[in-house]
Amino acid sequence: QNGDCPEGGANVLFSLGTWTVLNGVYHLIGCPAGHQLINKVDGTFSNQIQRCHSCSPDQYLLDSNNPAFVCQLCPPLAKCNGSSFQSSMQDAEWTISGGRYILTGCPAGYQLMASEQTCSRCPAQFFCPGSNSARIACPDTFFSPPGSNASQACVSTVFVHLILTFAVPVDFFTVEKQQSLSAAIAEATHTLPSHVVIDSIAAAQETPAGTKAIVRLAAADGNQAHSIASALVEIELNAHLVANGLSDCTVSGIRVGDDRTVLGFLSAGATAGIAVSGTVMAVLLGSWIWLKQQRFESTDERILRLKIVQLRNRLGIRRQNGFFLTSERTPLWRRRDQ
Repeated sequence: QNGDCPEGGANVLFSLGTWTVLNGVYHLIGCPAGHQLINKVDGTFSNQIQRCHSCSPDQYLLDSNNPAFVCQLCPPLAKCNGSSFQSSMQDAEWTISGGRYILTGCPAGYQLMASEQTCSRCPAQFFCPGSNSARIACPDTFFSPPGSNASQACVSTVFVHLILTFAVPVDFFTVEKQQSLSAAIAEATHTLPSHVVIDSIAAAQETPAGTKAIVRLAAADGNQAHSIASALVEIELNAHLVANGLSDCTVSGIRVGDDRTVLGFLSAGATAGIAVSGTVMAVLLGSWIWLKQQRFESTDERILRLKIVQLRNRLGIRRQNGFFLTSERTPLWRRRDQ
């Protein structure tokens, strides 16, 4: 199909490929780079189908002179142009098998997803040595940020545990929606999205067609953990949830560290104190949180702060960008003069 016989006889003009005469018949024996050599049907030479088939830009071809090699789809972590193959991830490990490249290992800080032929960033509270090793979990009271590659990344941590209930079905929370949930919680608590760990997303038995999310926030110590818990206001959290494309939620409980007592939540605009149960220590802690809210934030101040949240969402200005009002609480790791 890549030849033409304008005058008949031996006057054959070939437009593409390398040809030779065998037993009085022209045979296509090679094609240009990026073109698949086709000259056989079920392993048997066929004079009628001989041609050089061009691979598409999202494919590659290992050998254009061997009919056993066919155009292969470019894998997720590579760049192809129809002929060549180039890995797009540094230190990714590849091997050739069956006429195509197979991803067999990932750089440190990533875990191999063999069936998807890609490398996934190591999630929080794990570390990934790389290559084809499985991810390794940090101990229960330790935390590591996403992308960690060694056990030294696991550091002692105090967690703030949240229970959130949503009036939407569980299948609403796709991977992208869970990332939005982490971002909204981080914005509402003045922490980093990488320090928000979603433990589970499941159907809420007490709410028809609802969803319960169990979330942890990693804090450097107990003081920071209690500051995060006391700063969380439901209406502000919901404002950030809506701004990130999610629905309102009800905060069913807050727990700091290993304290098994679930603290009640101070909802927005409410003047009721925090309901506590359990030990006297938990009662004192709950009272301290309530008094801290009442002492440092009046009703007018709360309304002003929520207006600021709405304005930030409208203008796309985040505290992570370094913009704080003089009346706003700053994260523990950032000094006011910075």
